[in-house]
Amino acid sequence: MKSLKNMPSLLSAVVLALGVSTAAQAQTAQRSFVHRTTVANKSGHITFVSRPSVLNDPNAVIRVTHNWNPPGLPGVYLNCIVGVYYASGFWGIFNQDTTCQMPLDASFNVAVGEGFVHSVTAANTIGHITYINNPLSNGNPNAIVTATHHWKGTYNKSDIGVWYDSSRAKWAIFNENTTVAMSSGMAFSVNISTASRFSFTAVVPSSTTGHTAVIDHPLLNGNPSAMIIITKNWSAAAIYNNSPASVYYDGTKWRVYFDDFKPIAGMAFNVEIL
Repeated sequence: MKSLKNMPSLLSAVVLALGVSTAAQAQTAQRSFVHRTTVANKSGHITFVSRPSVLNDPNAVIRVTHNWNPPGLPGVYLNCIVGVYYASGFWGIFNQDTTCQMPLDASFNVAVGEGFVHSVTAANTIGHITYINNPLSNGNPNAIVTATHHWKGTYNKSDIGVWYDSSRAKWAIFNENTTVAMSSGMAFSVNISTASRFSFTAVVPSSTTGHTAVIDHPLLNGNPSAMIIITKNWSAAAIYNNSPASVYYDGTKWRVYFDDFKPIAGMAFNVEIL
């Protein structure tokens, strides 16, 4: 991971650009917002979040979803697996593949403050799977679990999903590329919510063609400013797919899509409306 101390000119520009490099949405306690990459806030595979609510807060729990086209901003693809990390007072959103440059004008839905950080240990991990031990999700197959890579020194170049292991009565985070093991040092920002009109599982019909699918929901339809966080849910689909998943607004409804244009038929996603 690049250190912030190696980029003083970038940090200066970000500080000067506070409130300019992000486009806020009207969300509870102003803790959810859209972050857009600019020349001032990006370097290589990283973009730094200058939102005052997360500056100098190493304990913030941050989850992100790539948003192709927030209102008034251009549509930008990002065919890379992303994560978040904290260093020297700033949170960054980064591509796990450090050779994948963070594009200009890429946008992210950012959720702050809800949930916890799950750390991967030998005790809670088997192969490409790490189990969450939390009273909100234990024994609750209907929980809505969303997660984002949280870098603490170890990269994970596989995309992730969640699933409920009924034999253990626990939810787990797993690597979609099953040949990539979870390793101690990896971590994830996690939120667990109760199924409701704000948190639900969207299952893509097996008849769907192409790489996009509509999320048909009354709180989202006709609402281009909606804030959505998504995570793949294997329990509802039983399909492995390592493609990075993002969201976009098609003019009337929100859609989930794969940035690498792979087929999306049969997939399932946990959706959280912020």
